[in-house]
Amino acid sequence: MGFEAGADFRVGREAATEFNEDLGLAASDHQTLGSSIMLTARKYESPQPFVAPLWVRRFEKSEFKLRPIDSYEYGYWWAEWGGQLDTIKDNAVIRHELLRIALGIWDYVKNSGEHPGSSHWALDWVGAVPGKRESRRFLGPHVLKQGVLLQGTRFEDAVAYGGWPLDLHPPSGIDAVEEAPCRHIHLDGLYTIPLRCLYSRNVRNLFFAGRNISATHVAFASTRVMATCAVMGQAVGTAAALASAARSREIAAHFIPAEMMRLQQRLLRDDAFLLDIKNSDPRDLARQATVSASTQSKEGAAAQVTDGVTRPLPSRLGSWADDGLHRWASTALPAWIELTWLASQQIQEIHFTFDSGLERELTLSAHDATNDKVVRAPQPELVQAYEILLDDVVVCSVSQNLLRKRIHRLENPVTASRLRLRVLATHGIDHARVFEIRAYAP
Repeated sequence: MGFEAGADFRVGREAATEFNEDLGLAASDHQTLGSSIMLTARKYESPQPFVAPLWVRRFEKSEFKLRPIDSYEYGYWWAEWGGQLDTIKDNAVIRHELLRIALGIWDYVKNSGEHPGSSHWALDWVGAVPGKRESRRFLGPHVLKQGVLLQGTRFEDAVAYGGWPLDLHPPSGIDAVEEAPCRHIHLDGLYTIPLRCLYSRNVRNLFFAGRNISATHVAFASTRVMATCAVMGQAVGTAAALASAARSREIAAHFIPAEMMRLQQRLLRDDAFLLDIKNSDPRDLARQATVSASTQSKEGAAAQVTDGVTRPLPSRLGSWADDGLHRWASTALPAWIELTWLASQQIQEIHFTFDSGLERELTLSAHDATNDKVVRAPQPELVQAYEILLDDVVVCSVSQNLLRKRIHRLENPVTASRLRLRVLATHGIDHARVFEIRAYAP
């Protein structure tokens, strides 16, 4: 859509001098990161021969000296190719060559004699569509650059964040035998992504998010990963909704500082994370309440449910992080935490943000080494069963919670001066943990 609308864009790698990036090239080119076709395999009780089609690529051991084959169940992200072509127009050519490459690697695994442990393994699935890493990058009022990622810059119009290393791949992929399949330049902490990178500089009311944002090739090497793409998607979806509700004709004009704050606060309300920005929503009644609890641990004071932060902030995230846990933690179960107001409030919407073990990797993967680290069940810290009481009257009861963020909208508003969360059970740990409680009037 952006291309058809005439939005400004770039393709390829910039010269180092253009944006003062020492990871840039001596001279710019039109090459990009390549694409990959993945495959999965499974192990059987009996030997599984593999007869390769005549058209597959044939590989020698020397071609894998920088691309080790250390597992068979899921491979191989470094089977990359096509960055030297046009990854959009030449996608069919790239797809055919990647299929030759993927099956050629499997032929090498099965029939070269270098991997006798693969004798009982057989292909389970082969991708049909290339996984495309890079194509066009549309241009917004701001271009994200290498320096701000390395410095962990916090923009005033920050609506998303990233932290993946600068992850640069040779465009020729597997053909670049003498080059490592990737080069990681690790960051000292997280960085922010401003809204100005997420809409077109020359086409009105055109947002973009994901692998096409306004960034240099070097900066894009970090922002392109899927979780970062997802938080940008939430940001532009929220921004578009707010702009549409305000009937703004121009995205850029709409997001003056007051409106930017409104956007950021809405993102926080929806459980997005923004660096060094806390809940300051004036409509949140919990911010004016006194907090008490049945018990609290040394580092889990009850008052932290209204401190505006909904996850731990270890110092490795950046200089702005305070090493705080930012959650209430009881010392036993059952347990309760209560908000009290000097005057009665009309309450219709109640928000809870529970602890779901964000420090633990939780991902869907076909890679055994990754799966071995993943708890494939409700995370043990998560609250499982709880009740909500308004002035000692139970208004809601939940027995099988599976969500970190819960929003309860009462059919009719209730006037009360006390809101109590009574935690009855978790999915594993012996105490309750809650990051945030919010309350809203109709």
